[in-house]
Amino acid sequence: MNQYYNKIDLNLSDLDIDRIKGDPWEFYGHTFLQYVIKDTNYLNDLIKDRIQFGIEPQAVFYTEIIDTGVMIPHVDLATAVLNYYIESGDAITVFWEIVGQAQTRPLSSNRNGTVEHQGTMEFDIKDLRFAEKMCAQDHEAYLLNTGRPHSINKKPSKPNRKMIRWLWHDVAYEDVLASIHIPAGRPR
Repeated sequence: MNQYYNKIDLNLSDLDIDRIKGDPWEFYGHTFLQYVIKDTNYLNDLIKDRIQFGIEPQAVFYTEIIDTGVMIPHVDLATAVLNYYIESGDAITVFWEIVGQAQTRPLSSNRNGTVEHQGTMEFDIKDLRFAEKMCAQDHEAYLLNTGRPHSINKKPSKPNRKMIRWLWHDVAYEDVLASIHIPAGRPR
């Protein structure tokens, strides 16, 4: 098991984005945009024979990362996130290790016009060292340990990163990974 991320054998290439992209929920700066799922019944019907969660996610969103991404190393409020990359945008997710006593700052989101702090903390790069990186392809899924410092680097010239994100709060990454089941004979 990789302590930062694990690829999950999930294919949702027949997904209709127009049926899942709902109203804006929150955004960080101008690069990370999160939307509610418009038709949860559609999404649940689509995935029911393709993936099963022993520990149910606390939230599901459609998300886009535009421009350069979230280049500031940070940890999310969610401890584990399953990203299904509809379009990866060739973005690279970099994981970092904390060196010594790291100083953190809250990273504020904007939810329906209200600036809030949702528990996401950003780091100064001087307090970190590179650990590992990964680059997902279109229609791949990865479970990410978002309780570890990470950043997303995307070239502005590349297409937006579009994904569905299942989030778990206060559940260990390892427990979420162990609870994910991919049924045999599922649609591909």
